[in-house]
Amino acid sequence: MSELKIEIFPSKSLNTPAEVITNITDEIIALTNNMSETMYRSRGIGLAANQVNVLKRVIVADTGYLFNESTLHILCNPVISESHNDIIVKEGCLSFPEITISVVRASNVVVKALNIHENEIEFEASGLLAVCLQHEIDHINGITFFDKISNLGKKIANDKLIRVKKKIARMKKKNNK
Repeated sequence: MSELKIEIFPSKSLNTPAEVITNITDEIIALTNNMSETMYRSRGIGLAANQVNVLKRVIVADTGYLFNESTLHILCNPVISESHNDIIVKEGCLSFPEITISVVRASNVVVKALNIHENEIEFEASGLLAVCLQHEIDHINGITFFDKISNLGKKIANDKLIRVKKKIARMKKKNNK
């Protein structure tokens, strides 16, 4: 397994809808393994293939590993078939380092997908997992949480993102000396 490069906003892949997967190949299995490793090493709870510049409808999510309750979800072609109980949540995203944005999400969802064995599955998710799955499914639809906020919110978040990118560049430059 190897860690993948996470695309940072405004990377074009983040706003490009991903392609449906017609069968689970060895390439897709390797991708999900690498995505999982990348998510864990980045201390994220979810990752969509677009975020590693692969335009396939694949997501990985594990909201429990930070609490020693790990359950890795590897989902191909996931869709939300039901959603209930809207709440406002503060989200982060590996493609928007150090940015958090308040968005409306359902606290309960039903998700349909293919698992890694090409079996159709359907399950209910609630709380943090429900929020995470909605966020990652938005990604494979070419939607980021940035698309869900007001123009003023976008300006504030974009200004912060510019500062963070400069900070990262300075740190990289310092480490290369």
